Amino acid sequence: MIENAKMLIDEYVKLAEEILVEFSFDENSALKKLSHLREKLGEKHSVGEESEELFTACTYNALAAINSAPCHTKKNDQLIAFITEAKEELRLIGEML
Repeated sequence: MIENAKMLIDEYVKLAEEILVEFSFDENSALKKLSHLREKLGEKHSVGEESEELFTACTYNALAAINSAPCHTKKNDQLIAFITEAKEELRLIGEML
């Protein structure tokens, strides 16, 4: 089940990276992907007892970081910074798993 947690986190990291790149080309598309990422981070997943606590804390913190941005309806420096922060935290936890 740890592999399931790692796969999910890798998926979230990849999506966050896509969002950051997408903001350079198509803001509306990036915002749609961001909404999707926020939904995915908020979903409950069964990842096994051994990784449940770490996975849940990681996704909660990543979502909280993204939600800390005061505006989610247009590209702004704070939003980019918080997405980057969330991506890095997810990446680090993924490596720990």
